[in-house]
Amino acid sequence: MKDHNFPRRKTLHLNGKARRPEVTPPTKIVLPPQPKPWSHDQWLQEMRESETELEFVLGADVVLNGYVLEVDRYTILISTNNGAVKRLLFKHALEEITVAEVA
Repeated sequence: MKDHNFPRRKTLHLNGKARRPEVTPPTKIVLPPQPKPWSHDQWLQEMRESETELEFVLGADVVLNGYVLEVDRYTILISTNNGAVKRLLFKHALEEITVAEVA
């Protein structure tokens, strides 16, 4: 059973770096500290079931659209709209993922 009713399109702010002002308070998904190998299965399953296209805000000028395939402590694997698979690598462990509606 889903806890959230997400719209079809979302903006994903990684580690609190937001690009757009929020219209509504975002839904925060806090990732508990776990030993490697690590995945946030509930969040990943919800993203797969909803088939939600995410907008990854990686910096001031870097935005990537796609669907989540896999999540672990330091990487997010996504499938982009043109069919390419991209792996987003992070220097620090992801402790919090914020999912917000696109204004």
